[in-house]
Amino acid sequence: KKYDAKGITLFNGKLVSSITDLFCQSIQDASPIFGSFLYSFYTSLLDDETDPFYAISTALCSGLVIHVPKEHQSKEPIHIHNITDLKRNESVFPKIIFILEKGAKLNVMVHQDAKNQGFCFLTIDCILQENSKLNVQQINLEKNLNCFSFMRTQQKRDSLFKSLHITKGALFCLNDYKVQLIEENAECFLNGLWMLE
Repeated sequence: KKYDAKGITLFNGKLVSSITDLFCQSIQDASPIFGSFLYSFYTSLLDDETDPFYAISTALCSGLVIHVPKEHQSKEPIHIHNITDLKRNESVFPKIIFILEKGAKLNVMVHQDAKNQGFCFLTIDCILQENSKLNVQQINLEKNLNCFSFMRTQQKRDSLFKSLHITKGALFCLNDYKVQLIEENAECFLNGLWMLE
């Protein structure tokens, strides 16, 4: 299958390619830059976390950090292709972290592509600063998909978060959302479409 050259590709949780004008690095490479910032985020998040699978996914994760600077507005959506090729008894824990600074705007499409029937624990963590806007569309069209999908969002004043999750049949699919509206006038819209057989 041919993937969008302007997008980002994860293969079994590892960042393998990225062509974008935004800061995009693996979590390991981004840790020296954003480590203390992310530590405070996860400290506040995990204090209220009740799902053990999310905690396990965060402990075992690999993946990427996308940082959108202050007032930056991406004109074209960023396509992220999360490809898994795992045996039935194998699992992987990819994590995508979005950090949007004040006034930033980003549209994202996350495509799931499962080659075999292993389990994917996908985590998307979103940090929205004041007046930022993030639109995330998750598209799962693979019949082989076995996926736990977690989304955690923390929003500051006047921020806007929109999520659309589309699933066209799957062996197993569980979606778990937790949103923290921590300042005034923050808005969140969660929508989904599940086409079952």
